[in-house]
Amino acid sequence: MTSNHDALAAANEDFERKVWQWGMQDKRADAKHWYDMVNENRYYALGLLVPWVRDGVSGMLLAESTPASTRMMHQHQEENKAGCIIVDPYWKYYKVWWFQGLAFLNFSGMSDAAYEGVQLLQNLGSILADMCRVHNVDFQEYCNVYYGCFNDRLRELLARLGIRLWCHIAAGRSFSGYASLDVYIKVFAPGMENPRDEAWYVVRKGSGKFWYPAPEDWWCLPVWTSVGQRRDVGEWYLPGKAGAIIEMSRTPAAQVSGERRMHVIARHIAKL
Repeated sequence: MTSNHDALAAANEDFERKVWQWGMQDKRADAKHWYDMVNENRYYALGLLVPWVRDGVSGMLLAESTPASTRMMHQHQEENKAGCIIVDPYWKYYKVWWFQGLAFLNFSGMSDAAYEGVQLLQNLGSILADMCRVHNVDFQEYCNVYYGCFNDRLRELLARLGIRLWCHIAAGRSFSGYASLDVYIKVFAPGMENPRDEAWYVVRKGSGKFWYPAPEDWWCLPVWTSVGQRRDVGEWYLPGKAGAIIEMSRTPAAQVSGERRMHVIARHIAKL
């Protein structure tokens, strides 16, 4: 009973700090709604942003995770623990958006109608498979995932197809601002090692119609504020032999003074 009482008191104290941090003293009910949404959120939206030329026009291709691909990701983790080789990686089923004329790293520009932001009919797997046929590359070879960071094979494929720069993105609801998202970004080039840290931004809507953003809405929010960097949250590791899987997770606010944190769950798996 005392333990539950202490946890509730800690959560209430943390909420009061957030009310003052967000400047929501006169809108406590709204603040509580967002506070609860962040605590209850259990997923990140993952994405890939790639400089692209489409029909002779330069721009950006954004591939973003879907509920189906996220379910597949968790299934892959279980398959890997069982010693299976993954042959149909979840990133193949990312939905894809095209931003005509958008410059690389112009993240706030993705919410600007001037760059169109058109969703394509093909998913990421279909687009990459088409490119592989043009370049005489075995697409399935890069879909067989059984060791290293899960996205290593995807990065190898991008480099093989002549793509020289891209970034991986992860986004989730944020305690750092009211109705805001945390967005984590890593920039890659061929041959570059996977960085341990990634750039950290807090993004929000700004003026206009208000809504509570979901993680997948990150690119629709025009106001970006850099708040530093932190350890990678968007990768997991397949050792290929007995080792550990790194997973994304959240800790209840009552246990960590309400701050959303990432922790690593290490599990021994069978040898492939």
